[in-house]
Amino acid sequence: MEGRSSRIAILSGIIASNTAKLDKYLYINKISQPSLDEKCLDSLNLPRDIQEACAAIAHELVSLHFVSSIDVPSLVPISDFATFAQIASRRKPPVSKEIVKRLLRHSITGGFFKEHENEVVSHTASSRIMAEDSNIRDWVKLEVDGVWGMAENAFSLAAGTPVPFYEATGRNIELTKKFGSALVAEEARFGLSPKHLFMTYPWLTISHSSINC
Repeated sequence: MEGRSSRIAILSGIIASNTAKLDKYLYINKISQPSLDEKCLDSLNLPRDIQEACAAIAHELVSLHFVSSIDVPSLVPISDFATFAQIASRRKPPVSKEIVKRLLRHSITGGFFKEHENEVVSHTASSRIMAEDSNIRDWVKLEVDGVWGMAENAFSLAAGTPVPFYEATGRNIELTKKFGSALVAEEARFGLSPKHLFMTYPWLTISHSSINC
């Protein structure tokens, strides 16, 4: 529609503008472009605003991918509304409302479904297409029910164990240590440190009770 930007155009614009910001910083400071060359710097020690630009690029790419990975559009009536509780009860077998709420709110940030007051949800164009087009719906189900499952089972087959990855890891002391070391390396990356969880929300304003996301 004229005068309005589509979700994909907005996300593409975010990616382009932040990529340009990063490229300009590297050029002005005479820093070589990131590459697979052996002598390429392993850490650029970028200022905070440039690190945030890098994070924005990655975040929006993930958002574009996630738009196609939710499989609940058929539980929300076309041109109508449904509450989180109704959606949870319509799933077969039914699931917890809190699980549905967290899942859908994550997809809502990517433009898949829209939340209104009183925990009411309606379709966006993205989710409506999946609800109306059985080919699209079957393709998504093939990906999440088939391909993802094969990827998950691959670990059990390769490791020769019937248990999931995390359970198998917990039973192996050496593997547990390696996993812990890997997480330390992961936390060193910008934006992944646990400190962000504590520094970006006023936790002291919450009473001593459970928190529903």
